[in-house]
Amino acid sequence: MQASLELGNEIEHASKWPGPLTWSEMTLHQRARSMRLFAIVKSTFASHARTSALINAFSEGISLASSNVDMNPGVQISNGFELIRQLTLEYSIRTRSEALTFRTALANRTFALSASETSPSSIVTDTIRRIDYESARYQKLIGTLPASVNTVGLQMAEPDLVSILLRSLPDSVKSFVVHHSDGESYTSYRNAAQRWERQQRMFSDLGVSNKKHFSQLESPVGPESYDMTEYDDDMISAMSGTCNTCGSRKHTTEQCTADINKIKCFKCHKRGHISKNCPERSRGSDGKGAGKKSKGVHKGDNHSVAL
Repeated sequence: MQASLELGNEIEHASKWPGPLTWSEMTLHQRARSMRLFAIVKSTFASHARTSALINAFSEGISLASSNVDMNPGVQISNGFELIRQLTLEYSIRTRSEALTFRTALANRTFALSASETSPSSIVTDTIRRIDYESARYQKLIGTLPASVNTVGLQMAEPDLVSILLRSLPDSVKSFVVHHSDGESYTSYRNAAQRWERQQRMFSDLGVSNKKHFSQLESPVGPESYDMTEYDDDMISAMSGTCNTCGSRKHTTEQCTADINKIKCFKCHKRGHISKNCPERSRGSDGKGAGKKSKGVHKGDNHSVAL
């Protein structure tokens, strides 16, 4: 196409032409471009053994598009447009059974991308792109079938695409998609998966720990478990109770091993007890009994609770 503006369109038309492209049908300029195209194709596929063998056979006048051994070197020799037409037929599917074979192979695939093909933060989007790419390739392949072949039932149905998507997604994403999809179509599941990935990126930007979420993408194993070490010791001790001897929240009274003689009261500043058990609690801060009596104290009770 860099050599001629017309060559690109001519290649496209030649690959879809219904009959042989003979020299007599071409102008002088088209013949020159056809010979140049033949040299380019032969050089390009020199390292591809099967295609190189097909080109050599074509050069000797053997038709690649016919089951019969037709010798017509006058039509084919150095004819790049006819070579493109016959190679397209050779590498295209021709029967319904061939199409069904490709369809079954695609429907049973699971796309597990390697580390070089994706990253933990974009694995969902990259997987979806790969599925869409392979589906588009298959649809294009179906388009090469002859017009006489019935293509009903050869298209990839929505359930097939949904099945491929769910098999290819990590388990944590799969669970989210199943529960948050707004429909049963492939587009609905696809959008739900991408929404999950956007949320994970948002959590990462906000500083929320996302190590656990992305580690599940690499090797999801069994049900999700939580590591309690991410909570501080005060939260754990608050759930288990407070020691009445030393005031610690890290153990109960029965588990306490602290030396009571070394404990200093924050109220009276004396050793041997904590402020909760301080005998001065019933008195004011000046030690003169300035505390008020509680309304709930019975008669005869000489002690009062400091409010």
